[in-house]
Amino acid sequence: MQTADDIADGELLDITLKLDHVDEADHESIDCWVHFVDSEGQFVKCTVFQNNDYSDYDWESAEYYEFQQVKGDVYEGTIGIKPSWDTEVIPLDTPPEAFTKDTTSTDESHSSDSATISSESGRLALDIEVLTPVDEEELDLDDPTHVELLCIGVGYQPSPGLPPEATVLFRQGDAPKDELNLLTDLCEWMETRPAQTLLTFGGDGFDLDHLRDRARLAGESCGEEPTVERRISDILDALTSVDLKPTAQQAFGYRSSLESSCRQVGVPVVETHWDIYRHDLEPASWRETQWEAWSNPPDKPLDHRNVLGSDVPFFGERYLELISDGEGNTIEARAMRELLRAYTQCDIVPLFSLAEEDPFIANTPL
Repeated sequence: MQTADDIADGELLDITLKLDHVDEADHESIDCWVHFVDSEGQFVKCTVFQNNDYSDYDWESAEYYEFQQVKGDVYEGTIGIKPSWDTEVIPLDTPPEAFTKDTTSTDESHSSDSATISSESGRLALDIEVLTPVDEEELDLDDPTHVELLCIGVGYQPSPGLPPEATVLFRQGDAPKDELNLLTDLCEWMETRPAQTLLTFGGDGFDLDHLRDRARLAGESCGEEPTVERRISDILDALTSVDLKPTAQQAFGYRSSLESSCRQVGVPVVETHWDIYRHDLEPASWRETQWEAWSNPPDKPLDHRNVLGSDVPFFGERYLELISDGEGNTIEARAMRELLRAYTQCDIVPLFSLAEEDPFIANTPL
């Protein structure tokens, strides 16, 4: 049976996949993104375009689908497929044998009761995006009471050189329990992917500390035992943290960002533009206040179309507001989710390529 490793950009193939979830798209040419996994557990993203034969297809009518003569769609490390004119999609009533073999041993070896996630070559990647429920002039990003988790980008590469998978885990409401559930989702995702190292950009001084602290604070707010806090700590303690930011700043300057570091070593960077999504938010309305308070504001116009890290709390607050009001299926909510997903995933996929160039000084032109 063909797997994600057999997918080549623009080439036709036959492949059987298991449905994971569907993301509606607010895009002028794309109807939706359907996310699958192959028989080896690798994620495969299917892009369905507007007015395509499958744009009105009920993708949740079955759990397994056989694709015949589907076209490979590989971009920036994301493995995907898209229907061609000759594609046939066949829903399957029963799981194919390749998806059911060795399930007992696999489940036992990756039980959520154990944080044993070691592998000689497997690598995880992580990036958190946060809400900031305090006024800008009071905000201290090192203070765990000044941030809350909004979503978490995660990636996995079984071995260097193999295409990584990446996804974004979302909080589903604005209550402390929703933050705790997000952390539980993170634990389950990481525990089922054997790895030795954890890649971040600035994670040692931000992401990893806040994961531990927010697990503790959210658990206390819910009045629950520190089960999730211990689980997070066990997972992080079992991994070797590889923070790429310090060596990038040593090579390229202390203000080097993930994007600028990638450009320095030739790793492709994808930008997220807020103005292509359907919403009523205007970043200039909060950027003016932000940038006036900063000692080193960006050298950009207030209406600059790139989503910045400092914009995320405002988009995230609106997204959770819509979710909490029962409007999660509206066009605006779907647009907010896709904007946040695209931005966060763009901070995950390049980490694997960037890690191949470390130490950066040795790869910097004289």
